[in-house]
Amino acid sequence: MQKSPELNRRLGRMIRLIRQEKGMTLEKLAEKSLITPKHLSSIERGKTSLSVVNLLLIEKGLGMKEPGAIYTGDLLELYEHLYEYVHDLDQADR
Repeated sequence: MQKSPELNRRLGRMIRLIRQEKGMTLEKLAEKSLITPKHLSSIERGKTSLSVVNLLLIEKGLGMKEPGAIYTGDLLELYEHLYEYVHDLDQADR
């Protein structure tokens, strides 16, 4: 599979913009997303490919209630299943 540096940059910019709009520090989002600040910084700068699981964790950390509209077709179905899985994990912790 060919990597897409442009997609990585766009996703990273989107995450950073939403985080900043919510007045959240990188460290706080990393904590809420269960990833390290260093890894989140790399994602925001477009230096690291973003897995679907990490995208879901970041969306959850940002307080997003529904999966993003980034994926379509079969990928959207996979994305929704992973989204439900991550939220089920959170419910098990309560």
